[in-house]
Amino acid sequence: METTDKLPNNVRQIGQISDTLKIYMEQQVSEFLEDHRRAEIGELQIFYLLGREYHLGEQRVLVVRGVLEEEMPVHQPIVITLDSLQMLEKKKELYFPKLKLLGWMLNQPGYGVYGPQRQASLHRQQFGQCPLFMLSDSLEQTEEFYLWNGTDFESVGGYLIYYDPNPAMANMTAKSKPEPVERPEAFWQPEETEIPPKEEDPLEPWLQQRERTPFREGYTARTRPVSGAEPRREYREYA
Repeated sequence: METTDKLPNNVRQIGQISDTLKIYMEQQVSEFLEDHRRAEIGELQIFYLLGREYHLGEQRVLVVRGVLEEEMPVHQPIVITLDSLQMLEKKKELYFPKLKLLGWMLNQPGYGVYGPQRQASLHRQQFGQCPLFMLSDSLEQTEEFYLWNGTDFESVGGYLIYYDPNPAMANMTAKSKPEPVERPEAFWQPEETEIPPKEEDPLEPWLQQRERTPFREGYTARTRPVSGAEPRREYREYA
């Protein structure tokens, strides 16, 4: 465990902070978790938290500066296989070679952030030396940090989000984005067809002329003529 005399500044506090333990999470890590957590009930996800651990006098400081998502589907009861741990180690060396594994996060939409003891046996077997466990419910938009004391979890309360240039996290985020899918051109292309011009109505000039001709007292033209015929007028005598 390293010692330090400098803590991150420009922080935003989430919840109540302990006097003996402080957890800092870099902003890009927080944004990655926010963007990648799904909100389907029962769809479990695991994220691995990476960073550094320090001592500042008698105060314990945990700084989370990296995160990796478990690629394998997660089901109840939760099992982390040897293949998953080997993949985690390869990706950690690729993206975060200077960081160590601090713990893990379980996102369980619709189940709240209670009952961490159900994961105590798994943590003891796979993450026994890691101090952090985080429960998240993306459906209720809540999360809770827990500290592993060697035998069980203790609720931490709150943590601090800070901003600091983090090129390793930015590089991992850029490379983890899915590549755009190139769609092949359609095998069949519709032929361009010209719309034939509208045929001119032979009565159209007469109708337009009729609209422009004022009504003349003494007769009305009420009958539409057939093609080629003069309009029939009906005369009405007035007293």
